[in-house]
Amino acid sequence: MRARDRARRLFFVRRLGSAYAAEVRERQRGAPCIVFAGHSYGAVVAFEVVRRLRQSGAVVDACVLLDCGVPDRRLLRSRMSLGRAIAGDETAVRRGKEAAYATHALLGLRPRPHRLTTERMQAALWGMSLYRPEPVDVPIVVVRAGGGAPGADLAGWGAFTTAGCSVIEVPGDHHSILTPPHLHRLADALDEALGALRSSAG
Repeated sequence: MRARDRARRLFFVRRLGSAYAAEVRERQRGAPCIVFAGHSYGAVVAFEVVRRLRQSGAVVDACVLLDCGVPDRRLLRSRMSLGRAIAGDETAVRRGKEAAYATHALLGLRPRPHRLTTERMQAALWGMSLYRPEPVDVPIVVVRAGGGAPGADLAGWGAFTTAGCSVIEVPGDHHSILTPPHLHRLADALDEALGALRSSAG
């Protein structure tokens, strides 16, 4: 099997969503899941995990999607290569690794080599482009990076929830929202948004 095909097999959203949801249920042991979140491609996987958790009757209070628009199949029909669709290929890879290391450190985990490559980023974009979301009955909070590409249709996620969707904007770009000092602003904004959800739920 070619390296590209192996990479693509890793990024089927529904397959990952099924596997992660099963693991969450096993660890939950019936306890509610307060918030489930993901960033970029991981946000799409997080959405699918939430959908599957709700299908199984699990309680999820909110789904947080960090700087990720609704998957769009038009990416596959474009003449533009998937490599070019990821702005600045190698720069994005380097910055993604930096964000991963910083997040590990902030969580008190031992930083480890992050096996992020341009090939894997292309495969993730491919997997995301093929995914078609189905509505959930969980509130969605979408985080938009203020320094990101203008016109991103992040609010489009509202069509895939029956429980309301809010969009908040935080400083930083797609990668730097996960690193200091922007990460602290992100935490404050999410705390406020999730607090508002708790208040509205009574």
